[in-house]
Amino acid sequence: MSNILDSLADLIGIQEAQPTTLPEQEKQETEGNLNSQEELEMTVIDDGSQLSGSTTQVLQKTILPLTDFSHWMSGDGRKDIPNIRSVKANIAGVDIGKYVLLTVSISAGQKPEEETRDLHVYRSANEMPVIDLPALNMNIFPSGWFRIVYQYNDTFIKCYGGKINSMVAVFMNKESIPYEIVKISNKNMKDPFILIENNYDIDSVLKAPANIQALSIIYPSFAKSKQIGLVRTNEDVVSYFRSVEDKVFDPLHLMKIDEILVGMIQNKHEKSKV
Repeated sequence: MSNILDSLADLIGIQEAQPTTLPEQEKQETEGNLNSQEELEMTVIDDGSQLSGSTTQVLQKTILPLTDFSHWMSGDGRKDIPNIRSVKANIAGVDIGKYVLLTVSISAGQKPEEETRDLHVYRSANEMPVIDLPALNMNIFPSGWFRIVYQYNDTFIKCYGGKINSMVAVFMNKESIPYEIVKISNKNMKDPFILIENNYDIDSVLKAPANIQALSIIYPSFAKSKQIGLVRTNEDVVSYFRSVEDKVFDPLHLMKIDEILVGMIQNKHEKSKV
């Protein structure tokens, strides 16, 4: 079974630890929404490729800016994320520039002083890559992982980080259906990070019959679910996993779901039949 999951991860292009299945865990998510968005100019490069005769086709690629988490949190507008506050500290002998300290509201009191907050310390935050754009929202998980959601035109990007010096970026369409996953190491922060636009016919994929056998193998909980009898199309698969996401708050589990949906959109489940 482990080999099957590893093969799926190889096909999708990302390796990660096995998720902890938390089917009954209550959601404790703390979510912040930025009150305002700023406009940034993106760098666009032209990739000219010669066709027949003297005709040249120009392909435009959008480069998204990257920065480190420490710099991103200190930028304009990042301090105003509701429920998430940055903590400033000066500690003798500690290079505080390498850290990000955040407090997150976990229970609201009737008075401000009665509010309960949790403290998260991000070591080596200056080596954690993030996209240098305003966020639509940000979530901090109890385990310390964070998730930042960005939007660029009709593309949404969901980025996970915090526990590793890497960024896992999930590209989604405007219906929040993931179609590509990219992992960016801190060693690649200075490399161009190209926006991956959706080139898949997602509507047609969603109307196609679901591969029940493959899903049952790569996500065993699906085979045991009472909803399995209701799943007919890939659109039903998306609905099933949306209901699962509402009950799960383990970031590794959520990234696993993203992997499965990306594999479905890219038709890789057919290639992984056993």
